Amino acid sequence: MIGTGSRVKGQGSRKASSLSTIHYSLSTAGAVIGLLLGLATIFLQTASARADALDSLKKTYASVQTVQANFSQKITIATLKRERESKGEFFYKRGKGFLWKYSAPSSRIFLYDGKAIWQAEDEKPFVTRDTVDKSKIQGSFLDLVDDAAKLDDYFKVQEAGRDKDGLVLLLTPKREGMLQSARLWADTGYLIKRIEITEVTGNVNVLSFSSTRMNKPLDDELFKFNPGKKEIVER
Repeated sequence: MIGTGSRVKGQGSRKASSLSTIHYSLSTAGAVIGLLLGLATIFLQTASARADALDSLKKTYASVQTVQANFSQKITIATLKRERESKGEFFYKRGKGFLWKYSAPSSRIFLYDGKAIWQAEDEKPFVTRDTVDKSKIQGSFLDLVDDAAKLDDYFKVQEAGRDKDGLVLLLTPKREGMLQSARLWADTGYLIKRIEITEVTGNVNVLSFSSTRMNKPLDDELFKFNPGKKEIVER
């Protein structure tokens, strides 16, 4: 009887131990599932926040036909550990292109007319013209500037947040190219105030805008380059 009772008691202990293990496993599984569900909720909220922020920016620029602003630019050249600063005026017209008219440290032109990029400097006797095949350079600097209403055609929003000045977006191109990432700052009215572009080379280009005027009349001729008597160098 003592032996039989011991066996029964041992079996009961093993059953209790098994039940305890099962209970622990279920509790652990429940905790893991709860954690995963919690993380999924956070992820969905974050994804939703990113989508909402981008949608607000796109809606603002969908109604923009022209932009005129002052700009300052700082380019950091990684290999040389050197910075270049410049400033001037920026002009944009939907369907016509955009123009960077530099005034300092020297007078020069950077014009995109929808088909080619023109560059000219006062002291040089020639201008350069680079034909643009946009299908080959999607997710580039041109797409960041040309039409903010189409940003998600070429970029993914990795992060979306806010600081004291407004919205901050971290973008990465959907297609590999020269651009590694871009960070946009927009004010509370969803107007872009600053763009920070990081290239795969490590070079960083920061553009800041001020005195921005939207939907003011701009002549189409502003986006047609006139080389005058200068030689045109095709590249």
